[in-house]
Amino acid sequence: MPDESDHGTTVDGQTHHDYCTYCFQNGQFTEPELTKSEMVDRVAEFMGKQEGASTTLYRPAIENRISSLRRWQ
Repeated sequence: MPDESDHGTTVDGQTHHDYCTYCFQNGQFTEPELTKSEMVDRVAEFMGKQEGASTTLYRPAIENRISSLRRWQ
C-alpha cells in the first residue's frame, strides 16, 4: 500500500503493515466472519469496477495475494 494511511492499525494505534485499513482496525479484523472466498469476490468486483474490466481478469492474481495473507494460511 503506497500511503501509510491505507494500512491497518494495532490496538495502540500503530500502523499494521500486514493488512489494509478496510480489513484491520484497532488490532481486530473489521469483518471476522468474512471468508477467503468472499474476500476474493469483493476485491475482484472492486478491481473490475476500478479498471472497467471483467472480474475474471483479476481473480487469479487476487486469489494468489489473498492466500498469502496470514489470515488465510
